[in-house]
Amino acid sequence: MAKLNLEYSWDVKDLKHKEKFVMLEDVYETDHLISVSSAPYCMSEGGRARGIEVNIQGHEHPTAGEPVIIENRKGVPYVVIWADPNQEDPTHTISLEELHI
Repeated sequence: MAKLNLEYSWDVKDLKHKEKFVMLEDVYETDHLISVSSAPYCMSEGGRARGIEVNIQGHEHPTAGEPVIIENRKGVPYVVIWADPNQEDPTHTISLEELHI
């Protein structure tokens, strides 16, 4: 079964309201910064997240909202991406099953 390990976790009691922010520096060492936040996605009745939505400041899909979501699909992490604002469905769905150790 695949596991998705994160550097931080959310308090389950307040999961709906938790959002984590990070500033990303440019990999080419310019002065461009990007603000990225992540938050629980698709809450279950038991109060657990079924995924994580990643919001990149200034880059939102008109109908899906966050352009990147990481989901748990039967124990396999998937990265779901909406790269085309004219498309309602995701443009990329990537399974990370082969990365399981």
